[in-house]
Amino acid sequence: MKKQKIMMTTGSEIIETLSTGLYSNIYYVFDELISNSYDSDATTVKIDLDGDLITIEDNGEGMDYEGIINFFSLGYSPKKGKRITGKLKRKTIGKFGIGKITTANICRKFQLISRKNGKEIIATVDYDILRGKKYLHEYEIPIQLKDTNKKNGTEIILYDLKAPINGSLLKRRIIRTMPLNPNFKVVLNGLILKPEDIVTGKEYLINFDTKNLGRIDGKVILSDKKIPEFSGIYIRINGRIVNADDSNWLNIGTTIGYGGGLQQEFIV
Repeated sequence: MKKQKIMMTTGSEIIETLSTGLYSNIYYVFDELISNSYDSDATTVKIDLDGDLITIEDNGEGMDYEGIINFFSLGYSPKKGKRITGKLKRKTIGKFGIGKITTANICRKFQLISRKNGKEIIATVDYDILRGKKYLHEYEIPIQLKDTNKKNGTEIILYDLKAPINGSLLKRRIIRTMPLNPNFKVVLNGLILKPEDIVTGKEYLINFDTKNLGRIDGKVILSDKKIPEFSGIYIRINGRIVNADDSNWLNIGTTIGYGGGLQQEFIV
């Protein structure tokens, strides 16, 4: 028998499967987009909600042509082998390379505009057209390239929203989940969001070795006050809370924090 080979293909329905299956909370989309800005060494992210239009703009390093290709490579992320950013030496908080498709959860079309070293690239994705294709590779993303005198940075514009975004809920989400600090600001509709000290109390140092994660060093914080809105256990990785959608999985009002080689933290 003659040996033959076939190529693995990816159906376009995977966009819907992953975006709605893994990210049922539409506000998670902003976690992913803000994380990309953080990992690009942005110091400011501006988010503007304007009816059926949302703009997320940062002053990070931006992307060149190769960076745009990586951005649209589903399931691939160059961050996996490089966990420290080039300029500000941050520990990156994005990893899996599927965050970009979360936008399918809240809009029907989005545009990516990125500037780097005097070049600007514009890419537009229309999910309605993409869903009409059988396979992802059949959909061609229109790209525009031009010279620019604007500073490096990336802008994402979400068009034709599937559902309205509540500004108050988004504000609480960002404050609660993202690594806000003096070197990383998020501005929502012109308002600078300030981090909240969710949990204070007695701290217990922890350190142990794990088979899969290696050495874990950190602390457990037991809350010294009632925090009904934030009760539960929170897991923070490199400054970002990653389980905000299910913080009450142990149904207790304490907070755990831990950090190790990847600077993971549990916050309960």
